[in-house]
Amino acid sequence: MSQKESANQKHGLQIQRTKQWIFEAMLLLLDEKPYKHIGISEITEKAGVARTSFYRNFTGKDDVILQYLDDILSDCVFQIIKETGEKGQKIFSLRLPIPQLRKQRENLKKLLDLDKGLNLLLLKHFLDWVDTMIDQHSKDLVKREKLMFRWTVKFLSGGFLHVILDWINNETAVPEEQLLAAFDEFIHLYEPGEGSAVKIVVEYQTNA
Repeated sequence: MSQKESANQKHGLQIQRTKQWIFEAMLLLLDEKPYKHIGISEITEKAGVARTSFYRNFTGKDDVILQYLDDILSDCVFQIIKETGEKGQKIFSLRLPIPQLRKQRENLKKLLDLDKGLNLLLLKHFLDWVDTMIDQHSKDLVKREKLMFRWTVKFLSGGFLHVILDWINNETAVPEEQLLAAFDEFIHLYEPGEGSAVKIVVEYQTNA
């Protein structure tokens, strides 16, 4: 590794640490007051970072939450996983690793429990993310199938989201195996042998 590469790596690690300190400070402040009453100065003081460091990494306090959500969503895989059939059918998959969600469960529960405004912020960001993924992967579908693809994914991801949120907020800490079994029973989203991942699989005719 060159000196420049080593320096870039150290800089990248410092950025990650700074972001983590700021997010942890946000969580601590949420124990003390509603989200809407938390100021940037309070966050930076609690995190032990300069205000300039905050704005080098985030545009505002909403961005702290949204970047955290993006980190979780980046673990999802929404992609064409294979092409089969004589007519060019494609299989699309939305997968969300449950074990990784479990690791973030307490943080998510705190964010979801404390402030309704924050709930709406997180929900809108998730819906925008779903729209982006749909648009990205439906470009080669015919008009009618594109619409049905969009509606189907929205319908399935909406139900998926509500069950996951209920699981996160459930005080009895339902085991992930039970969650997966429920999905399997409802709409066969979970496929044995794929590991602990929930998948939405949709097949449609393409333009090919």
